[in-house]
Amino acid sequence: MYSTLINKIKATLEAVSEIKAVYPYPLGEDKLTKYPSAVFYPVSVDNEFHSDADNFKNYNFRCYLVTTTSGITKETLFTSVLPTLLDKTLEQFDTDWDCGSLNGNIIWQKVNFGNWGMTDEGNEAIIELNIIIKTLTNN
Repeated sequence: MYSTLINKIKATLEAVSEIKAVYPYPLGEDKLTKYPSAVFYPVSVDNEFHSDADNFKNYNFRCYLVTTTSGITKETLFTSVLPTLLDKTLEQFDTDWDCGSLNGNIIWQKVNFGNWGMTDEGNEAIIELNIIIKTLTNN
């Protein structure tokens, strides 16, 4: 299921016209070459049992929307550029993950966003997202 979810999340992020590159793995020492970019990877899976027949799984992914600060004032960055990037990303998730099914499982998605900030060097601005995909598996 993880490979299927990773591919679907990647396709959703690639469909956001403002995002120029998508990386489905932590970058580590690698540097971004295109902006804005999205970096995402799985962080955990939780199980919930509600009956003998139903098993809910919550697949959790961390995602970072990253853009350059070059040539952009902080005011424009935090009042226009980042909000637009976040709004378009959330809209695309709502469109692509409309309570359907995947691999025979009923799915729901939720995207929570957290910290907005800049790198220590000040050359990139980042929004942190938590993507949660809930699946219902009938046992």
